[in-house]
Amino acid sequence: MILTIRGEESSDIPLELREPIFFLNEERNTFLDYEKNNNELEITQFNFFVGANNSGKSRFMRGLLKLNSYKNHFSEKIHFKELSNYISSIQTQSLEQGKELYPFLKNQVDKKNLIATNIELIENFSNKNNEDLTKQIESLKKEMLSVLSEKVRNEIKKYISLVEQYQKELNFSKEHKISKKNYTPVLRSLLNNVDLEGGRFKEAVEVRYFGAVGEFTEHNDIHTGLELWSHVKDMISSIKNRDIREFEFFLSKFFFGNEKVALVPDTKSRLIHLDFEKQGYRGIHEIGDGIQALIILLFPIFMAEKNEVFFIEEPEMNLHPGFQRIFIETLLNNEFLKQKNLKYFFTTHSNHFLDLTLKNNKVSFFQFKKLEEGKHLIKTKIKPDKEILDELGVNTSSVLLANTSIWVEGPTDRIYLSKFLKLYCEQDKIPYLKEDIDFAFFEYGGNLITHYLFEDHIEFNEEEVQEKINSFALSSKIYLLADNDNANGKSKKGNRERVLSKLSRDKANFLYQNTNVKEIENLLPKKIVKDFMSIILKKEEAVENAQKIPFDRKDYENLGLGDFYRQLFTDNDIDEKNQNKFSAESGTLNNTYKIKLANFVIDSNYTYEDLIKDNENLENIIKSLYKFIKS
Repeated sequence: MILTIRGEESSDIPLELREPIFFLNEERNTFLDYEKNNNELEITQFNFFVGANNSGKSRFMRGLLKLNSYKNHFSEKIHFKELSNYISSIQTQSLEQGKELYPFLKNQVDKKNLIATNIELIENFSNKNNEDLTKQIESLKKEMLSVLSEKVRNEIKKYISLVEQYQKELNFSKEHKISKKNYTPVLRSLLNNVDLEGGRFKEAVEVRYFGAVGEFTEHNDIHTGLELWSHVKDMISSIKNRDIREFEFFLSKFFFGNEKVALVPDTKSRLIHLDFEKQGYRGIHEIGDGIQALIILLFPIFMAEKNEVFFIEEPEMNLHPGFQRIFIETLLNNEFLKQKNLKYFFTTHSNHFLDLTLKNNKVSFFQFKKLEEGKHLIKTKIKPDKEILDELGVNTSSVLLANTSIWVEGPTDRIYLSKFLKLYCEQDKIPYLKEDIDFAFFEYGGNLITHYLFEDHIEFNEEEVQEKINSFALSSKIYLLADNDNANGKSKKGNRERVLSKLSRDKANFLYQNTNVKEIENLLPKKIVKDFMSIILKKEEAVENAQKIPFDRKDYENLGLGDFYRQLFTDNDIDEKNQNKFSAESGTLNNTYKIKLANFVIDSNYTYEDLIKDNENLENIIKSLYKFIKS
């Protein structure tokens, strides 16, 4: 997605974007250099601005916040001016070829029906405009048939293709047109009182950053938390009541063990109270700073209308790393919020946000660095690395450990166990476990487990410590999941399993769990293994035929899924040409399809009952893990 920054003159561009001078990726690329098309910023739905203090990230974000929504817009792939440039080029070519193409182009240029690139068209592009444009394109396609020259017809085809892309861009801009901007400054609190009236923070922020009260909030909003009680009071009896119920459900689900809770604005104290189904009323000051901080951040987002944009300064303030996870995963995954098509810009010093969103294609990171007085560099399309962690001041002592560490062999194990635990909690209506608070994952990489020591009650000699790592120096409470890999009882792995099983029986803070099948994918129920054929096979007919083949869980429990699928397809005449390359030489799924299968499980609407049907082994693993974490 591209944010295009436009201005007829320099005064149209906020001062924050003009001073200091910002450079994109290297010093010679000055931002807002229109001749080089450096007036565009490639963004995603979630945009994190990271960097040290005084690196320019907050100033730059406030500059974006002040942009005139009418003149600046989101587009998807191409620059709008490409079409008119192409028209000029093709007109020249057509003149050289006897003006055969000129009548078509002259009509479009004169009427500006197809190539208008002005902001007014983008701003006011309607369903009717879209229908008219479609009719004109179809008409042009028919007229093209009368052109005798094949070379000219090909040029027209290219032109029409570009116009159709342009139409998509107009539709994209219309669908993502900013409806309102929201700013959450660092200055925020829920604890309103007679000495700190609701508008104080908002007025201070607006005067400081926007020049005067009402300058920004006439059409947009600033959220400091102090005005929350009055917002809830006004909304409870309005059409926003449904949004409030959704927010209350979120609080109940993640913080209060599914106990129903309602937000109640108390007029006398001018504070929010929580009305619990069983506990009764509690003041907002009684529920802890972390939950208060999340309420300040998330309440305006739950109340937002479609296509609003949020600019939030340092959302990690007062949030434990586990609460930071809840915050960002709610924005990423909550179905109610996803329907609103919101966009977000954050400034942050938190390495946890970087870790949580690293592999998500909806997230972009921008690294800010001060080069010298008046000059700042913005690195785009970055992946967090040591340089960024140094900029954020992160070191080993910055990392907080969760109550339980779950040791797994690889990344897909993490995906499965998180999903399994979530479905189990939903099924039994029991309190959710919070990742990075209740548990955190540690990937040990298969046979590398031999390099760790699990007996914390003995003293290791110097030679042994040099060779191996004391696991309980990394975490005091460990759940270790290991694939069975069909290990022979007399093998090194079989012997290691016996040692770990004994330690598990002897130590309350250590639980060793063998999958009892070849690997974690073999724990999946038959329904999922069968459904995944739609990803492995290329043609719908082949998928339908393959999914009719009868098989049982025991047929693949101790066989690599790669070998299982390949053998099943061969035995039932599913042509190899219809199969994607899913199998590894070891007989398992290759890494690409391991990840595809894990994401397939996450993205599908499987229930806990789907998982454990005729699958006692998996049910026992899920329940024992939950019990161990909670113990």
